Amino acid sequence: MNNHKEKKKIGFISAFSICFTSIVGIGIFLKNAAVGANVEGNGIAWLFSWIITGLLSILLAFHFGKISAIKSKNGITGLNLWIHETTDVKNTWFKKISSINYGLFYHPILLISLSFFTTEFFIEIFKPVINVEIHLGIYAIITICFLAFFVLNNYFSIKFSSHISFVTSILKIIPLIMVIIIGISFFNQHNSGGTNGFQITISPDKAIQGIMLSIPGVLFSFDSFIGIGSWSNNIKGGEKAVSRVIIFALVFVTVIYSLICIASIFHYNSDKTTILNVLLDSLPQNVKLGITIFITITIFISAFGTTNSICGSALHEYNNLVIRENIFFINKIKSKFNNSKSALISFVLVVSFWSLIILIPSIIINHDGLIDGFSNLVVVAIFPIYAYLIFLYWKNIYLKSNKNNKYRHWYAIAVWVALIWVLLAIGLNIYFVLEAAIKSWNASYDGWGLSVTQGIPINNLNVLILYIVFFAIFFSFPFINFKIIEKRKMRQS
Repeated sequence: MNNHKEKKKIGFISAFSICFTSIVGIGIFLKNAAVGANVEGNGIAWLFSWIITGLLSILLAFHFGKISAIKSKNGITGLNLWIHETTDVKNTWFKKISSINYGLFYHPILLISLSFFTTEFFIEIFKPVINVEIHLGIYAIITICFLAFFVLNNYFSIKFSSHISFVTSILKIIPLIMVIIIGISFFNQHNSGGTNGFQITISPDKAIQGIMLSIPGVLFSFDSFIGIGSWSNNIKGGEKAVSRVIIFALVFVTVIYSLICIASIFHYNSDKTTILNVLLDSLPQNVKLGITIFITITIFISAFGTTNSICGSALHEYNNLVIRENIFFINKIKSKFNNSKSALISFVLVVSFWSLIILIPSIIINHDGLIDGFSNLVVVAIFPIYAYLIFLYWKNIYLKSNKNNKYRHWYAIAVWVALIWVLLAIGLNIYFVLEAAIKSWNASYDGWGLSVTQGIPINNLNVLILYIVFFAIFFSFPFINFKIIEKRKMRQS
């Protein structure tokens, strides 16, 4: 994001590191706990949750690999470019929703949530020494400090940011491989009360419900793979390199995630099944303290690297929004500053707004469930946009340029499978959230929340209300935004 006339470009390895680090954050370290709880420890449903989501992500990666071949124009890259190049007149509604919500909702909310998770594990490192209950307000202050570092680091040095991604990629893969080898090798060892989930049976309807409730959390673990598209101007090989990076990263991640899932199933714990619990259940109790400290530091490093990479993608996306002047307040900022500074200022304003919306209520209830929930909500909202963009690319670009391609029918099947798959998964997730709120509205919702859970918990009704309010704003604000822009243009003319 610097203003140098000749920007240094990064190679395939660095680009892969950024993409890999963006995908593999804290999700795989923690989300197995929620998935295991949702399917009541049943190994088949548990593994199925990860495999079907992994296959869906690979399918989406295949499509976005093709879409990323669209050439950058006027400095605009990534999702913003793809949306404008694939959308026709009949789908202006989609352009309005998706062209700004990626920047206004997805990136800032995800960045705030991930910065908070980074803070949680930073504090967890020192908890054995401090041994004092810390209020969420302290977490929020440290989160703001991390946010400031991520933003400034990515604004002033893309190269240094890519080095952070590379180093954290190497460091985070070590414990993941450890868990796979140890968890699977010692599948019959249960030193902390674990159970083999493959021996647990549940009814088919509970299995389906558990899988659908798990989808947002699992998608969260696979998400952010297209953020690398915003870097195409900074990568050697441009759009073609981006295509290879996305596909290779998703295949690699899916294999790793599936193996970690198997290790977790072998050591299911009804209280919580995280990577740490898998190792503690597999290994003797006398190594408990050392393993706990090592894994906690590793999760912190992983969360740090992921949040830094996503922040870089977010700043690139705001550069797109500034060039197009897609947000109603950007033109005033742009009239006083250049594009790079305007992107930074706009991004800081939006992140500050969402920080108030998310962190203040969380401080009041002293519970991180709301923060965790927002990170899931933006994933639920953004995946249908990914799916419909794939459909528009196939309909408006691929069919016109590949009339004689003998594989075009297979590609059409792949497009419809991706679209139906995403819509079905998201639709069933919303249905089960609604069902839970109707049947037991006051029951606590255990799927949201990580370590700061001593305050007021989130219940099923809270989750449903948040779904309704969030989606109402998500789909209505873009039209309000463009209405303001149109009225301003009319006054100026």
